[in-house]
Amino acid sequence: MDMKTTKAMLKLGLVGLFLTTFITLAQAQTIDKDPQAKVVVGPETPISDAGRVTAITPLLTGGNSDYETLHAVLFYNPATSGPGLTFVASLVEDHDTRTGGDALEFTMYKWSYMGADGVTPTTLYGLDAGGTEKTVGVDDPANRHTVTSLAPGFHYFRVEGYIIPEGADDSELCTVEDETFVVYVLPPLAVTTTHTGENGLLQYCEIDATTQQNVQMTATVAYDGYTGDPAIADGFELKYTWYAVKSENATDIFADDIDDFPTIDPTKVDIGDAVAQPEAIVVSSSNEFTPTIAEIGSYKFFVEVEYTVKARDYDGAETDDARKRVYAIYRQWFGGADQDLASVVFVTPQPGKPHITVEGVTD
Repeated sequence: MDMKTTKAMLKLGLVGLFLTTFITLAQAQTIDKDPQAKVVVGPETPISDAGRVTAITPLLTGGNSDYETLHAVLFYNPATSGPGLTFVASLVEDHDTRTGGDALEFTMYKWSYMGADGVTPTTLYGLDAGGTEKTVGVDDPANRHTVTSLAPGFHYFRVEGYIIPEGADDSELCTVEDETFVVYVLPPLAVTTTHTGENGLLQYCEIDATTQQNVQMTATVAYDGYTGDPAIADGFELKYTWYAVKSENATDIFADDIDDFPTIDPTKVDIGDAVAQPEAIVVSSSNEFTPTIAEIGSYKFFVEVEYTVKARDYDGAETDDARKRVYAIYRQWFGGADQDLASVVFVTPQPGKPHITVEGVTD
């Protein structure tokens, strides 16, 4: 199906932060391509089409005619076995000559799930393979169908509208029109990190902080349990945010034991109350990160990865900095599966000059 509409991309902003022992270093994306190029979603008829707008006007949510495409890309929440939504068909026809007050009301709808390719009707999501008929006045609300637990990937739903005069022979009806609506559920991501520095050492000197190449981190992202299209690299733009956790040992600033680091739960990091440190922001389209921390000590790092095709605060339920929709943020510690196993990076001191004096002099 050649879809005619695309959802406007919702960009996410980045914030650089500084906590007493918790430093944020962010990399924002500046890729000059549409990350939704292969995720063409929403209704088949353009949302600006005059006939369509007229037909669905009584159904508009808050008067927002692009509400459909705003919610055609969904996050996958493992805790709920996938997202859901309700499809609503117009009560009246979009007709070439019968317009406005002359448009007729539908008397029956046939809802179908057309699978992940829009070709083959499938018995899923409460719909029969041959379509599920809902008659106005009998199966009300006939113009609505609710689906839940949508799996990751594309989903094509179709509705046909019928106008059947009472007493008419159903076998001799006019050819009906249909509308297809495409939904895409963003697959969960799995993140891995590797050390790609020049000499394999997890340390650098404080005076080399802005130029060091010893410590370089690379985040690799793959679908977690999903094998469909589009490929991440080709179809999506991602946002990477890197965090550094500093050792709190007051007597040994280079301590690297587990107990020397504050325990950080990445799923509960609330960066909204932190003090902004704009100079810590690094704007890049790369998934690679090279620390430039000049404060001596020992550090552990983790990365957060997010889709930018859909903002977590698209419905106003949270701010950019909140963590209410944590399932839409994918994380990994650098060098280990969790904080305890994460690699330790040392920022070593440039020693000051020693001075010589004398004692115990015998002439």
